[in-house]
Amino acid sequence: MTFLSPVKRGFGDRKAPDKTYPNMTLCKRLLILYRIALRGGTSNNGGSALDGLGFVIYCDHTIYRKRTSKRLIRLCIDISKRPHGNPTPHQARQAACRIGQLKHADMHHFRIKHVDGVISYRKIRKAIQNA
Repeated sequence: MTFLSPVKRGFGDRKAPDKTYPNMTLCKRLLILYRIALRGGTSNNGGSALDGLGFVIYCDHTIYRKRTSKRLIRLCIDISKRPHGNPTPHQARQAACRIGQLKHADMHHFRIKHVDGVISYRKIRKAIQNA
């Protein structure tokens, strides 16, 4: 992914990659990507910007990255295959973290289909408390 540099004319013009601006902080880079996403801009991945937490930011909504959502699906399947659907403490922590991030994305139907119908929040909470 190439970060765009701030220019006086605006954010529409592409500039040199990140190597040219080594002192630019991560906050400034994310702000630039956020502004590109708000205007439906011209970043390398088709008008969307990537967040540091694994979100893809579009101008009108936010979703999980494909890789991150596949990991969450795999984790839910692994938990459901365990005896009585009881996760290990490590699996429970991972699931709680990823489900918490899922709340901030616009993926309600994804959560209902792949998470709510497969694992139990009560068992996750119990595994974390008993660890």
